[in-house]
Amino acid sequence: MAGPQYPVAARLDKLFTDPAHALRERVLWRLLYDTAARTEEILSLNVEDLDLEFRRARVVSKDGAIEYVHWATATARLRRCRSSTPARPPRPSPCSGSGTSSPRPAC
Repeated sequence: MAGPQYPVAARLDKLFTDPAHALRERVLWRLLYDTAARTEEILSLNVEDLDLEFRRARVVSKDGAIEYVHWATATARLRRCRSSTPARPPRPSPCSGSGTSSPRPAC
């Protein structure tokens, strides 16, 4: 056996809260867990698809229909954690001549 067996809930909680993982990954994992959405649906989200007030996101289902997935309080707390951190300064864009680009979206 590889190591001690922990209850699934404890293992998931450690995964979602472990600061060794980037906040972006923790939010994505938590969102996948909370919503039971398909990975493709969550990974294709854009910031404008998020409805933070009602804790939901607009996704396009496999058959092309627009649906909403809802997330729990724990995911909302992770999002607030990201919102309270200072924004990164703009990074130079390799595609634009201006040398700046907008900051990366949080999700």
